Amino acid sequence: MHKSFQCRACGAAFRGEPLLHYGGMPAGAQNFPTAEMLAEDRPVDLEIVQCPCCGVVQHTSPAVPYWQDVIRAVGFSAEMRAFRLQQFTNFIQKFSLIGKTGLEFGCGDGAYLALLAQAGCNAFGVEHSAQNVAACHSKGLQARQGFPRAEGRLFDMPADAFFIFSYLEHIPQLRDYLEAVRANLKDGAVGIIEVPNFDMILEQNLFAEFIVDHIFYFTKESLTRTLENNGFTVLRCDSVWHGYILSAEIALRPAVDISNLAAAKNGSVASVVNFLKKFDRVAVWGAGHQSFTLLAMLGHMPQIKYIVDSAPFKQGRFSPVTHIPVVAPQALCSDPVDAVVVIGGSYSDEIAETAQSAYAQQNIVIYRNNAVVKYQR
Repeated sequence: MHKSFQCRACGAAFRGEPLLHYGGMPAGAQNFPTAEMLAEDRPVDLEIVQCPCCGVVQHTSPAVPYWQDVIRAVGFSAEMRAFRLQQFTNFIQKFSLIGKTGLEFGCGDGAYLALLAQAGCNAFGVEHSAQNVAACHSKGLQARQGFPRAEGRLFDMPADAFFIFSYLEHIPQLRDYLEAVRANLKDGAVGIIEVPNFDMILEQNLFAEFIVDHIFYFTKESLTRTLENNGFTVLRCDSVWHGYILSAEIALRPAVDISNLAAAKNGSVASVVNFLKKFDRVAVWGAGHQSFTLLAMLGHMPQIKYIVDSAPFKQGRFSPVTHIPVVAPQALCSDPVDAVVVIGGSYSDEIAETAQSAYAQQNIVIYRNNAVVKYQR
């Protein structure tokens, strides 16, 4: 049985046998020993597991020592440069980003940063490697040494767009990293995140694609789930570059607009208060969360004498905050009221019918759609 392991994508703890166990593997894809270092070169074991909660496939080994540094050889491929320039141009035009701020996380030596600038974006880069940052500066590119942290922005301004190319799969603290990315973005920011395509690895049985440098192995489904679980909306996710790369266009997920709730609350409270003021003695039928919330918002209303509820375990107790007694329905006969306000959600019509037929209540209103409405059979 495999030792307990905490998923690096969602934090869930699990135990189980690995999907794969590769012994005697290279200690890193960038581990090129010199002749003097050969005697010290030690292989590592690689175990591949899948989180049963989020479904992300990953290895259990420590990250390579250089995981924060981007090592990219794209500058040697004319085909890749042409592909990227067209991709960036299309993206920048699609989202009206000409002259807008774009931030590449893990920009390496600036190969993509230069293409983003060429495509019309005001491109900035952040990179952990001082050598890479110096290379960016030598090309006249805007780059800063550092690594994203949730507690602060990397630049003075939040970015309109962001880019992460074949870097996410290297990062052990994935959730912390994506939180830090969000901290550097404007509301409504859009971006591209790309990772190696695990769907292709599975389809073509590419068993040699596992390496300790790559902690995560994302399918289209698991990448989408991971990004959406970390504050983003996935606009599209496709395989690109001969199927080797999953490319996701995403947007920072906006906060839910609840501005209408304040207006609904004020109008609702006013509606109930206006009704209650017409009577000396009123009962509320329904000792549930909706009635308790509404009563707490109403404050002290001396017209409300008690709350009726059919559940025996509620009777003889009091409402929270307002401390109105909760009684059995028979109180409507022994302690009459002028009106009944039914707050019973989907049971309101049934309750109103009971109040009218079994307890001879005629002045009945139902609290529905944030207002009191007269009950009619």
